[in-house]
Amino acid sequence: MKFAPFLRLGVACAASTLVTACASPSASLTPSAVTSIGASGPHADRHTGSWMAKGLKQRDLLYVSNGNGTVSVYRYWQRTLVGVLTKFTQPMAGCSDTAGNVYIPDYQAKKIVEYAHGNAKPLRTIDDAPYTPYGCAVSPTTGDLAVANYGQRQYSYYGSGNVAVYVRASGNPVFYGSSDDNHFMSVAYDDHGDLLALTDSGYSGHWYYYPYFYYLPKKSAKLILMNLPGPSRSWYWDYAVNVAFDGKYWVVNSRDLYLYSINVQAQYIREVGLSSTYGGLGAVAFYRKSLKGEATQIIGPSDQYGGKSAIDFWKYPAGGGPIDTVTQDLDEPTGAAISMGTPGGAQ
Repeated sequence: MKFAPFLRLGVACAASTLVTACASPSASLTPSAVTSIGASGPHADRHTGSWMAKGLKQRDLLYVSNGNGTVSVYRYWQRTLVGVLTKFTQPMAGCSDTAGNVYIPDYQAKKIVEYAHGNAKPLRTIDDAPYTPYGCAVSPTTGDLAVANYGQRQYSYYGSGNVAVYVRASGNPVFYGSSDDNHFMSVAYDDHGDLLALTDSGYSGHWYYYPYFYYLPKKSAKLILMNLPGPSRSWYWDYAVNVAFDGKYWVVNSRDLYLYSINVQAQYIREVGLSSTYGGLGAVAFYRKSLKGEATQIIGPSDQYGGKSAIDFWKYPAGGGPIDTVTQDLDEPTGAAISMGTPGGAQ
């Protein structure tokens, strides 16, 4: 028996205390209070137009998707709000390419919206129907856009999902699925163009879903079911929020971070512990100054169920407690994307 994401994630969150993960695709969209910048500055909520400050081309930017149907944009190093993108139905964690273009999956609207770095007007909209996009990643080697499709929504039922790969982020996608009724939540590319995908499918017999991991080597024709040694030898009783690549290792976010190398088989490397402002931890992203460098910071949403929200920043690979926090203009954030400025990302 399959459930809508709200029920599925709600059970997983209750079992693992991952409060932020409970901000699921089926959660209600309640607009937050109107955000203002200064006494007479621009205003934005999900019912009005997008806005963006000027002079952002050389600035590293952080795009945060909110539960109220907006995407808040911040200067990464100053942590200041510089824009709000609106008119989304349910934006999920986005991704960016090497040119700084940002892709925002809109789950309920079944589309992915692309923005140039620092621009308020979309470059284009990619129709993902009939599928519901949950996450995305762009290959740094080919520019291919991979989309984690949770499923094909038909009335209240979600059919099996897939990974859709848009070659050079255009045209019709190539679909990669599995033999199981999987619902894909997250995808990530490494620096070689190999892809790791996460699903929340797998029924344990106790109304609890555990994750599957699939690997798609560059130029491969099919997904490979990948056995990742879990926090307690297997992922049977553990919940994963998202997967990422830190410049050297694959990372599984499950309350703490679990690092792996993959060469035919997966090898567990180590664990990085994190503590967040409000206890829950959503989908994390890594800050890398360049594709040749390894991550130096992590960012991720922290949410107190029914209460306050924050975006936390951690040193990496040190982990531990956050070194900085953003709370302005957040409404149950689902995830974030980092877009590097040019040249090289001025601070």
